[in-house]
Amino acid sequence: MTRRLPLWKCLRGTVCRRAMITQIDEILILLSASDTFNKLNIGRTLKESLNKMLPSILDTAAKNSRSVRVYVMTAFGCPYTGKISIEDIVQLLLKLSYMGASEVVLVDSTGMANPRSVQSTLRILLDLQLDINLAVHFHNTRGAAIANCVAAYDAGVRIFDTSLGGMSATPYGVSELDIGCWNVPTEDLVHLFEEMGVKTGVDLEKLLDCVRLAEQMAGMHLPGHLLRAGRSSQIVGIPKHLERHQIMDKKIGGVLKTASMLIFKSADVYFVYTLQFQSFLDLFEHGLFSLIVWSVHQAEPAGDAEGLQSVVLVLDQDR
Repeated sequence: MTRRLPLWKCLRGTVCRRAMITQIDEILILLSASDTFNKLNIGRTLKESLNKMLPSILDTAAKNSRSVRVYVMTAFGCPYTGKISIEDIVQLLLKLSYMGASEVVLVDSTGMANPRSVQSTLRILLDLQLDINLAVHFHNTRGAAIANCVAAYDAGVRIFDTSLGGMSATPYGVSELDIGCWNVPTEDLVHLFEEMGVKTGVDLEKLLDCVRLAEQMAGMHLPGHLLRAGRSSQIVGIPKHLERHQIMDKKIGGVLKTASMLIFKSADVYFVYTLQFQSFLDLFEHGLFSLIVWSVHQAEPAGDAEGLQSVVLVLDQDR
C-alpha cells in the first residue's frame, strides 16, 4: 500500500524534507488552474506556487526517490471565474511534467464538468504523450461524476479517484449544499466498469464489506447505490404486493364496463373516468375497494354524453 503525505496548504520544502526521514512513499500537492481559486484555497497565486514552492518540494522528492502527485483543482471550470481554457491546462501540465511531477490529477472541484468537456480536454492532454500519469477526480455536485468517469475512460484515462460510499467533505463553491458526500462511490464505479466488460481486478463483495464498515463508522447511510440496489445481474423474486396487484387487476378488469376508462393507478389507488356510476357500484359490491370517492368536478361533455366524471378508488387492503 502506498503511504502518502498530503501537503495541501503547507507547501514548504522544510516539511517535505522532514517527511523524507519517514516511510512516506508519495507526496501529494494541491494547486488550482484558476488563479482566484488558488489564492482562496492555498493563500498564494498560482505563479507563486509554481515558482517558489513546488521546485524545492519536487527536487527533494526526486533526490529521495519519492514520487509527487499534483492535484490540479478547477481543471474543468472555476465557480468564481468560469471556464478554464484548454490552453491554460496544457501549459500547466507541461510545466508540471518538466518540473518532475510523477502524476497529475485533474479535479472537477465543483462539478462543472460534463462528458463532452471531459473527453475533449483529456484527448488533447493525452495526445501530448508526456512522460507523466494522468488521473481524474470528479465531484458529484450535480450528479454527473459517474458519467464523467466513463467519458474519461473512453478518452484513455485509467486512473480514477474514488471513495467508499462516496464519502467526502468538500462541496467547493456551492454554499447551498451542506458538507456531505460528493466523491465517486468506489463500489458503483467498479460495478459499472465490470458490467461494461472492463476488468478492474477488484473483489466487489469484499469491497461492499468495506462500505458496510465505513457506514458503521460514519453512523449513516452513504450515497453509494450498489450496497442497497445490488448488482444489475442479480435476479430477485417478485414481491408479494406486486403479485397481489396482478390478481386484483384481473378482477377489476372483469368488472369495469366499457363506459368506464382506467386512466392510471398508483400503489393501491386507481384513478378512473366514467360515464356510468353503476360501474363503480358493481366494483363496490364485489368488495374490491374499501373506498370510492366520486368527484364533484366534471370534464367537458363528449358528444351527447352528460360529461366524464372522475372517481378515485382505493383497494381493500384485506383482499
